[in-house]
Amino acid sequence: MFPTMTMVLTLLAAPSPQDPAVAAMVNQLNRGRLVLEWAPFNPNNDHLAPGSDPLLRQTARALSQAEGRFMVYVPAELDPSFPPDTVLSRRRTAVAIQRLIAAGSNPRQLVITALIRAPVATGRARIELVKIE
Repeated sequence: MFPTMTMVLTLLAAPSPQDPAVAAMVNQLNRGRLVLEWAPFNPNNDHLAPGSDPLLRQTARALSQAEGRFMVYVPAELDPSFPPDTVLSRRRTAVAIQRLIAAGSNPRQLVITALIRAPVATGRARIELVKIE
């Protein structure tokens, strides 16, 4: 027996179960902070490591379900022999916002900031989203 057109349309219109990873991200965003641990930057430049796109798409889906606006920030990295590279931090933050928007995030939900936070060890810079409203 073949399914009727009504049955097919009902199945297509039914909400799909939410991805557990996206649900966890929404929870963290609504609580105030999400760090994208699996989206590292290549050393000494503003290029995200290969394979970051699926995480950015998940993050865009999570942002669409989260409430409020979010500051996007990538901390400077600290090399013991040099001061923190805040210029690279700002470039990475701009790239992060561009990539999140390209992945489907609402640009009105994302805020770039000049906030300077504590630097992190070389190779540990990750995209951070902090709820501001």
